[in-house]
This record gives sequence, C-alpha cells and structure tokens, in this order.
Amino acid sequence: MDNTVAQDTPLSLLTREGVIGFYTDIEVTEIVAFRVGIGQPLNVFTLLVAEERGDGAAFAEGFLNSKRIRVPTLKQWSFGIFRYRRPVGDVIALLDGKPSVDTWSLSGNCVEIGRLLASGPFVVPPDAATELPWNRVLKNNFWNGSYAFDWHDAEKAALADLILQPKALQELTERIRQHVPIGLARLSDRLGNIVLQLPITVLMAQFSLLRDGTGMQVEIAWHPKANPRLLSAQTTRFYDGVLGAFATTPITSGTRVLELRDGPGEYVSLLRDDANRVILATTAPTSFISVISLNLQVGDPEPRVFEAGRGETRKPQRVTVCTTMPSQVGELKDAHLGEWSLQRIYRDEVAGLTARRQFVQYRPTGTIRDEERTKAIADLRHLINTYGEGGAWLWDPYLDADDILETLFFCRFAGAELRALTAMRVPVQSEEGGGKDHFLTKQRETFERAGGNLRGLRLEYRGRNGAQGWEFHDRFLIFPKTNEGPLAWSLGASVNSVGKQHHILQKVGDGQLIADAFLDLWDALDRPEHLIWRHP
Repeated sequence: MDNTVAQDTPLSLLTREGVIGFYTDIEVTEIVAFRVGIGQPLNVFTLLVAEERGDGAAFAEGFLNSKRIRVPTLKQWSFGIFRYRRPVGDVIALLDGKPSVDTWSLSGNCVEIGRLLASGPFVVPPDAATELPWNRVLKNNFWNGSYAFDWHDAEKAALADLILQPKALQELTERIRQHVPIGLARLSDRLGNIVLQLPITVLMAQFSLLRDGTGMQVEIAWHPKANPRLLSAQTTRFYDGVLGAFATTPITSGTRVLELRDGPGEYVSLLRDDANRVILATTAPTSFISVISLNLQVGDPEPRVFEAGRGETRKPQRVTVCTTMPSQVGELKDAHLGEWSLQRIYRDEVAGLTARRQFVQYRPTGTIRDEERTKAIADLRHLINTYGEGGAWLWDPYLDADDILETLFFCRFAGAELRALTAMRVPVQSEEGGGKDHFLTKQRETFERAGGNLRGLRLEYRGRNGAQGWEFHDRFLIFPKTNEGPLAWSLGASVNSVGKQHHILQKVGDGQLIADAFLDLWDALDRPEHLIWRHP
C-alpha cells in the first residue's frame, strides 16, 4: 500500500484556497502579432491575473482594439490585444509544469509561444519611492504585493525584428497603452513571455513609521472568508551598506509595534506565514521624510532695470527681484554621523560613478594635458567594449574619420552594429578648397589609408549633407541594446577635443529617449548623398 502524500507544487500551494487568496478565475490579456504570410499569430506578451469573481457577471471576451495596431517601421506586422477569462483550475492544470509545446490555445485560437522555460515564484512589492520594473506590466499591484511566475522563450528568435528596433517597440508600447496599461518598452526582456500574477488578497496589511521614529507599526485585517492565523511581522533598516536596525513580532490580527531605534536609511518590511512558508505582504525599500525645507520668497518693490539685446535691438528690461528666507522643519536623521562620515559616503559615490564611467570630469592643465586626452579616449573605448556587444552609435556634429578610427574601430565585438553620425561641420571653403565635397573625399581617403583587414567590423558612417534632417549640437555615445536596456552617455565635447578642454562625460537618465532621437535623424538621412562610408 502506497502511503506517500503528494507534495504541493509552488503553483498549486499558492492557488490553494485561503493561502494567499481566494481565486476563482484567471483574466488573460494576450498581446499577439500577425505577420504577413504566416497564418498563426505570435505571442508578444501574455499576462494572466488571478481574481476572485463571485458576482456571476457576464464577461465579453474579444479584442480590445477594434482595428489592428500597426507600427510604421514594421510594415509586415500588425498587432492585437485579446482578453478573456478562464476558471483558475483549467489554467493551473495547463501551467503547472512548464508548457513544453511551441503553441497553446487557451483562448480557443492557436498561438505560437515557443518552447518556454519556467522561473518563479517571486514576490513583487508595490512601488515605493521608485517604480519597480515589474510593475510596468503587472495589474494594479498597489497593496500587499503579488506572487508572479514567468515562462520565457530564451531565444526569442521569432521576435527579433521587434527586439532589435527599440524605436518600433516604443511606438508599439504607446499604441498598446491606449488600451491596456502595459509598458513593454521598459521591460523589453519580457517580450514573448507568459506571466502569471497572483495578487496577495487573503488580508490587507499596512506598515507605517511611528511619529516619534521609535518603531514601525503593522496593521492587518483578514479577508472575510479567511481564518486568522499566526504570522510574523519584521522590518529592517539599511544605511551605508550595513543593517542598522531589525525587529520582529508575532501578530494574528489588529495592530502591533516593531520597536526600532531612530536612524537614517531605507526600511524593508514583510509579513510571513511560516506554517505555509509564504509571504503575505512586503514593501519595496522605503524612506520616510524627516525634514521639510521651506523657502519663503518676499518680492522686492523695486525691480531690476537694464537694457538687453544687440545693436539697434536693445530694449529696456524689468525683472522682479525677490528675497528667499529658508527654514527647516525637523532634524536630519544622519546628523549624528558627523560631517566626516557624510563626506566619505559622498566621496565613495563619486569614486564609484567614475570607476563605472558614469560621471568623469576631465581637467587638462599644464603637463597633464596629454594625459587627460589619452584617458578620455581610453574611457570611450572602455564604454564601447563594456556595453557595445549589441551596437554602439556615435553622434557628434564635428565627427570625422580619425575620431571613428580612435573609438568605434576599437570595438572588440565582431558584427556589432556600429553607427556614426556627423553634421560635417567644416567651412564652406576650407584651405584645401571643396567644402563638404572635399570633406567627403578626405573621409574616404582616411579610411583607405588606415588599411588593415577590417575583420569583424560592421560600421556605417552618415553625415547631414543638404536640407534633409536638422541641425544638431549635442554629443552622445549610445548603446541601443544592453542587458539594462538602451544606454547613453553625454560626451560634453566633440571626440576630436575630449580630454583637451574641461568637459564632463556623464551617463544620461533615459537612454531610450536618446536612442529614439538618434534614430529619427538617422532615418531622415537615408539618401545616397548622406552615406560617407560603410563596411561591409
């Protein structure tokens, strides 16, 4: 006689009634692509959200978009968003154990999904001070957080046309968001995935800092169907890389206090169900406001009067002047650390940014002028060989062939998509004559003289020549495809003068926006007269 007891899988445990919720249905949102000449739609992203439905209300399944969604840069593709609902048991039976087929038909229509690998479960907290990447695609993850499972196609070969065109993905995301709040462009590594979201709804929990800063209060209220059970609440505070405080307390219902000594740092709190070995609530790293700065501005009755303009255009100007009176409510929690600790933390942060080339300042003076030039070029090569596997784009109005030979030619990744864009900023008549026509000839001669075998090099060099496109001034080094998404650095000076004058090399906040701006101009300069040099 077999006395063994079947063990719950993580998915069956989490969907069992009353463990983290009381689920009856799964709402499914499928974003699919239709390709010319291929009859079977392709999964772009599928989100399954567990819900408790007891109202018996009718649910009309179908496409959320009345017309196919189209993106100009993907002429052979169109997209649809299909929503439907299925009983939770049917979905769990299909998903428990990764889908091992290339298609599935949960909606009743066959959809290509690829051979999927499973990951999870993991807990996604609600957003706190910053937005969490997963919350760009999960549904209404506002309260206790959600468990999530992720089935992904590791190769994503069928979606290569979309993945390799960040601008197309951004345009598609904007059109999708007109129907559902799913931000695929900022979570592009999840394209082609099937994600199951299990919101934690068996209770409601709230963590809040006590007014006097001596602890964290946790309050819970159970779902009407739930049987209250013993839980463990805990909170931690980290500052300067160390665990500054920790507290835990048992709680079944109502309110409890976790006593902590006051201090600076980020808090992380969670609620554990040790009997079932699950998390029932969690917070992202959270900081609390301890100081409010107020600036009272009092206007001066007498304005500043002066004239501005050039030559005949000079006009009288009047500017209202104000006096600012600053005040502060509260006390900095880290004031007791003293200026020495705060200065050391600041120096460490600056040193870290410099080591990662996220913020580097060049100060060429006296005998170190040549050294700063060498260092600046070395830093550009370092960035290209760190992030350039998926491509490197150099955008500089004064760029020339010698600059490209010193930078992009040093990319160690064979076949990486290298692009260079210049405004051909040269005098109409140079000393050698010929203007821009002479510039073009000189560029090609420079590459010819460089010789070599050009092994593994894939580079295209364009310039603004004529009325197409638009003037540009800023200088950027862009990496359109990295594990972190598109990245970009502001050079602060043209490549021909980096390290020769004071400037700052700095990572910009949103590389996607810079990459999109580059592509807009690149695509506008697509005529033969704009091509300076290409290999192969």
